[in-house]
Amino acid sequence: MGSAATDDREGFVDKVFLRYTGCDAVREREGAVVESALKALAHEGRREILALISAEERSVNDLAEYFPDISGPAVSQHLKVLREAGLVDVRKEGTYRYYRANAAQLEELRQALEMFWAPAIDRLNAEIVKGENR
Repeated sequence: MGSAATDDREGFVDKVFLRYTGCDAVREREGAVVESALKALAHEGRREILALISAEERSVNDLAEYFPDISGPAVSQHLKVLREAGLVDVRKEGTYRYYRANAAQLEELRQALEMFWAPAIDRLNAEIVKGENR
């Protein structure tokens, strides 16, 4: 059985997610998407790869050039994790595969994470307005 503080925190998180999703089924799916994306982004190398393919579409060979200490197969494994998390799309052209960031999925992740800083930004804005009114 959880403590009252834990129950309150879980209730708050539920309310915030409902504010963004509107229904339990969507909230559950978004929760899984966010969890998968955060796990994928926990590795610094994957964050760097994602940054590179956010700027432009790249092949594994292109990406491997940026990471001399990482083998091509290791870069491919990182891309697989990012792809399975929905953060990366792949386009096949002949024997080559080109990777790019999935902008829609990144936007969904950004919106889900917004719940953590939106209240703080609201409080900061309120303090600014109070300061201007003095």
